[in-house]
Amino acid sequence: MNVEGVRQFSISKHLFLQELASLVKEESPCVPNMRVKASAFPFICSTHEQRGHVVNGGRKLGEKTDVVIIERERYEALLIELGELRKLDQILSQYREELQEKDRQLKDKDMELEEVKEILLEMEWKDYELDQSQKRVRELELEVERLKSRGFWKRLFG
Repeated sequence: MNVEGVRQFSISKHLFLQELASLVKEESPCVPNMRVKASAFPFICSTHEQRGHVVNGGRKLGEKTDVVIIERERYEALLIELGELRKLDQILSQYREELQEKDRQLKDKDMELEEVKEILLEMEWKDYELDQSQKRVRELELEVERLKSRGFWKRLFG
């Protein structure tokens, strides 16, 4: 059966209408048809096998089946595609793990940054307090100098 270029909806429609046998052509002597478990095609199993519909033409309605006939080339192409998808899934899983690790590292760096910001703020506040204290000390030193420059009696009576 040549299913290349046939949409899932078309296959499902033919399965539902029990016309899948009309899709099967004469078997080629060079490429014999292969029997494949229907579980390899979850869209077929989930919709038709569970309902008891015909998966392969020629079976009675209501009889459960688990075999689909496809050409060898298509079967091999599906296996290759499955292998590629599994490899991509593995790569995607590794990427997700790396992304989660980087996200954790980023959160750690953000926490460090917040701590540094708090320290910087404290230092700025202490610098401000130090500047204010130094100004006050200068003012008091000037006041002392002013008071010293006056004589004893001026200091005493003002």
